[in-house]
Parts: sequence; C-alpha cells; structure tokens
Amino acid sequence: KVDEPALLKSKFFVGTTASTALSHPAIRNLRFDVVIVDDAEAILLPQLAALATLAKDSIVVSGDPFQLPPEPVSSGELAQQWLHRDIFLHASKAEDLHRLFEWAEKNAQWSVLLGSQFTTTPKLTAFVDGVLFDDKLNVFASPQAKGKVCFIDTSDIRSECRQYVG
Repeated sequence: KVDEPALLKSKFFVGTTASTALSHPAIRNLRFDVVIVDDAEAILLPQLAALATLAKDSIVVSGDPFQLPPEPVSSGELAQQWLHRDIFLHASKAEDLHRLFEWAEKNAQWSVLLGSQFTTTPKLTAFVDGVLFDDKLNVFASPQAKGKVCFIDTSDIRSECRQYVG
C-alpha cells in the first residue's frame, strides 16, 4: 500500500500528462513551484488555465505552434473562439502563424524562438523553414544527409487544414 500524496510531496520533480495532473486527486490537490507544459499547442486553453492553478510561482509553456492544434469535440462559435486555438496564437492575438514571429520578437523578454534546427533531411527542412518560418531558422545537417522534395497536388480532394481555414 502506497501513500501517494506523501510520495508525491517527497519528490523534487513530478512528470505527468496534463489530463492526469488535472484529474488525479493526489496531484490535483498539490501546488508546485513551477509547472512546465510541453506540447502546449495541443492543449485546450481552459486546461492550460487549470494547469496554471497548480503553480505557486510560475508556469512555463513550451511547444511548437506549427504542430497540430487542440482537438475539441465541440464545433460551436464559442468552441471556435476558445477551444480551436492554441495558446501561442491566443496569447499573440495573431490570426496566422507568420504574425507569431513578429509578436515573439516584440516580446523577447518572455518569448523564446528556438532558431536552430538539426536535421537529417536538409532539403525538406529548408523548404519548411522558407514556407513556415520565413527563413528564420539556422538549419544544420550532417554532410551525409540526402533527400528529395516532392510535391503532390491534392487540390482535387478539397482537403482543408483547420489551422489555415479562411
């Protein structure tokens, strides 16, 4: 038999998922000096707000706004406003990801853009850097790295990226 609350309080570092932190009574009732949230782009804004209540001092939000956004079940108007946006677009009040760079540069005191990318696929990474990151990344690749970039026209299937709707 394990006394989970005592065990958790004795630890210097506790790692868990956001869902477990918010639902497990032994964790939910604790307060931490710092709460670090990784992959925050995939976490619903209300969940991030709830995670912030677990922090005594500060919360560090980390992630890649170019990854998949949160996946809410609801699709109503309020859900679009609060649940379909990631924390980075919400905090910056940016409507598209390119404006996020401008916001990050203006708020450098608490926003850090990791500007280096180590890759094994330099052509693909250079393409992504040019299209998504406005050529702001320093791309480093192994001399043995190779690869080709191919484009496939999928316009006939009328697919849609929710991050760029409109």
